Amino acid sequence: MSTAVARARDLLRAKNRREAGVFLAEGPHVVRDALDAGADIRAAFASHESAAGGEIAGLIARAAAAHAEIHVVAGRDLLSICDTDTPQGIVAVVAMPQAPASPFAVPGAWLLLDEVQDPGNVGTLLRAAEAFGARGAIATAGTADLWSGKVVRSAQGAHFRLTLLAADAAALDAFGAAGGAVWAAAPDGESVYAAPRAPALFALALGNESRGVSDAVAQRAVRRVAVPQRGRADSLNVAMAGSVLLSWLTRDEGGRR
Repeated sequence: MSTAVARARDLLRAKNRREAGVFLAEGPHVVRDALDAGADIRAAFASHESAAGGEIAGLIARAAAAHAEIHVVAGRDLLSICDTDTPQGIVAVVAMPQAPASPFAVPGAWLLLDEVQDPGNVGTLLRAAEAFGARGAIATAGTADLWSGKVVRSAQGAHFRLTLLAADAAALDAFGAAGGAVWAAAPDGESVYAAPRAPALFALALGNESRGVSDAVAQRAVRRVAVPQRGRADSLNVAMAGSVLLSWLTRDEGGRR
């Protein structure tokens, strides 16, 4: 196994990703999104078979043109840096985008992910946030690692179009100082369809799958909203509820019901 493969394999661990400031983008869709966004791709790995032609060969050529290190490796070596059982032929090492110095200077919607632990839910919520025009996401310490393989794949390129922040006290204080308002999703909240329009700068707080938002976040919330249900389902999955809430809260005037 080459040194380059060993270094990439180390990035399967969250601690190593944080220390290096890079993450793994697995699969042609995510790598293409990274290239299209002008992300800083440090290296790209492909198997001998996948690099021989087709879409992945084109992505490798684009990565090389962007000055990434290119490594064509054995299939077993590519598998060793994937967190899926069936590699999609290409993996890139990408630098985590730097957040702007004043991320809340421009009005817009944000997600506040409060100990949302399932990576699939987190990735789906990031994908929904990007789809509905949110500016970014703020994640508390108990939230699934935003840069893990499953989150990145589930988000389908949202990492390259959103600002992603850690929700420490300083970040939340800065959000409040900028005039931002926190609206918390809660089963006993008012119907989101009856709520007034969201402020110009707001964050939709979504809590842990079983416990909901934490007391610390609930204390910052100025409004609690919910998706009304007419069926007999006990509740909505956090990713589903968050997507519905974001869709409504970020609507334009033409979308008012």
